[in-house]
Amino acid sequence: MRRSHHLRLILLLLAACGQKGPREAFVVNGFVDVAANPSASVVGIFEIPGNPVRYYKLGDGPRLNAEFTLGFDIDPPPEALDAGLGVAMVVMLPELTTVPDGFVDLPTLGILGLSSDTAVIYKSGTVSDPAWASAMPPRFSCAQCVRNPGSLDTYELVGCASVLVEGPASPLCNWY
Repeated sequence: MRRSHHLRLILLLLAACGQKGPREAFVVNGFVDVAANPSASVVGIFEIPGNPVRYYKLGDGPRLNAEFTLGFDIDPPPEALDAGLGVAMVVMLPELTTVPDGFVDLPTLGILGLSSDTAVIYKSGTVSDPAWASAMPPRFSCAQCVRNPGSLDTYELVGCASVLVEGPASPLCNWY
């Protein structure tokens, strides 16, 4: 009897280990270079070129000390992209701040920091404009801003552990 009890317990444990929880489309684990607010919230903000520039919030997660985790549960909807390309900065907000997914008014968010030199890139299909987008894989990836004084900045592919949240006054990548 005791042996069958152990066997049942082992089978239950194996079954529980095989179950998968909610699946996220993409997760970024990066770092924070802002001393204030060791506990905070982070969100993904897609910057959509135009006149005026628009911002679309998608994804969220926590910041704890010098690290953050940002999860995207779904791929961005078409309205968050510019002709199939999305460039999202990681934005740090006060702890426990929640912002619904959708268009946001960036200046009203109470930004404590942002990833001004790195970004999460989303590419649908075979987008090749701007030229740097052709080097990005489909769907999600991470990129470093390459500053080009006197012309538009570009992005180059980097590991997502390179994504860094800096102070809120850091200049954004001028990619469009």
